[in-house]
Amino acid sequence: MKILFICGSMEPGRNGVGDYTRRLAVHLIKKGLEVSVIAYNDTYVEDISMIHQEREGIILPVLRIGSNQPTRSKMLYARKWLKKENPAWISVQYVPYAFHKKGLPWNLATQLQKLSVNRKCHIMFHELWIEPTNFKSKIIAYLQRNFIRDLVLKLNPQVMHTSVPVYKERLENADIFADILPIFSNITGEDYYLNGHSRPFTIVFFSQFVVRESIVNFLDKLICELHLEGLDFKIILIGEEKPSGTKLKEAINKIPGTDNKIVFSGFLEESSLYKIIYSSDLAISTVPRHLLGKSGSVAAFLSQGIPVAAPYVKPGYEDLEIGFYNRILTKAILTIPNLAAFKICKKAAEEISTELSVLKIAESLMEDLGIKKYAKPVNISKSISSN
Repeated sequence: MKILFICGSMEPGRNGVGDYTRRLAVHLIKKGLEVSVIAYNDTYVEDISMIHQEREGIILPVLRIGSNQPTRSKMLYARKWLKKENPAWISVQYVPYAFHKKGLPWNLATQLQKLSVNRKCHIMFHELWIEPTNFKSKIIAYLQRNFIRDLVLKLNPQVMHTSVPVYKERLENADIFADILPIFSNITGEDYYLNGHSRPFTIVFFSQFVVRESIVNFLDKLICELHLEGLDFKIILIGEEKPSGTKLKEAINKIPGTDNKIVFSGFLEESSLYKIIYSSDLAISTVPRHLLGKSGSVAAFLSQGIPVAAPYVKPGYEDLEIGFYNRILTKAILTIPNLAAFKICKKAAEEISTELSVLKIAESLMEDLGIKKYAKPVNISKSISSN
C-alpha cells in the first residue's frame, strides 16, 4: 500500500509539521507501507528537487518545490511525482500558513483536487483559521474558514483528523467532522542522564519566545520556591538570540535572583536538542493552555517524562481547559507554581510518557485509513542498502 504526504516545507529541524511528517512517514515505512512526500510550498528552497531524506535508518523519497515557483510548475512536477509514486492515499498535512505566507492559500483546494483524482484522501488539520480580534483578522478568519470548507468539499476526504479537542469542536461547528490524532515528539536521541537528577534545577523554554505577564509571574513564584528550598537553578532558552528571545530574557531578568542564570542554546542539531530535553527538570510552554495538544515541543518533553508548565490561559477559555485528547496527559501539566505540585506532575509525566509514542500514533492512523492489514514490517538494513 502506498501513501503520499503533502505538506508545506521539509527542511529538517526548521519546520515542525515537516519534521512531524517525516517521522510519521518513517514509522509507516517500518510498518510495511510505501511512503513519499511532496513539500508543495517549501520556503527553504528556490528550485525543484527530487531527493531522499534519511531518518532512523529509513530512506524517504521527497519532492521539494520552492515556494517561489509558479503554480504551473508546481502542478507539473507534482503530477510527475504522483505518476511515479502512484499512491493509493494522499494525506494533506494542513496549515494555512504553510501553503501561503499570509495564510491565504488561494486555489489550493482546486490544485489538490486535480492531483488527487482517483485516489483516497486524508486531511490532518494541524491548524485552522485564526481567532479574530479586530476587523482585519475577522476577514482573514472568514477567508481561512472558507478555504478549509472548500478543501473538504473538493477533496471529499475519506478520513480527517485534528490534534486537540477545541479544533475538533470548531470544525464540527463548520459541519466538518474530524477524529483526534495526537501529536508526537519529533525529537529522538540517546539517553544521557537520569530524568529528575540534573543539577542545577533546569527550566527550559522551547519553541515560541513570547513575553506574557502570566508566564513571568509564574516563573517568579517558582523561583521563590527554589530559593526557599536552597536549590540552584538555570534557565535555558532553546534557540537563537533573536529579538523575541531577547525580550523574553529581559523580562525574566527582572525577576530577583536570575542574574547569569539565563542562557540561549543557539540552533541545535537533534541529538544536542534531545540531550537538553532529556536532562531538564521542567519545560515552560508559552502555548495557550487549551492548545497544548497541538504542540510538538510539549510532546517532546512529555514523551521523555518531563512535566510541562502552562501558565498562559487565553482570554475566553477556562483555566482548567487543557488541550489534550487524553485526559491522563493533563496530570503532567503544571498549573500551580510550587514544588509540591511539580513533584506530582513529574511522577505523572514519567508514568504516561508512552501515550505519545510515534509507533502507537502511526498504528492509529493506519487503522483509521483501513490499511493495517496490508502492512508487513520492513527490513531497515535492506532499506538503507537499497538506496
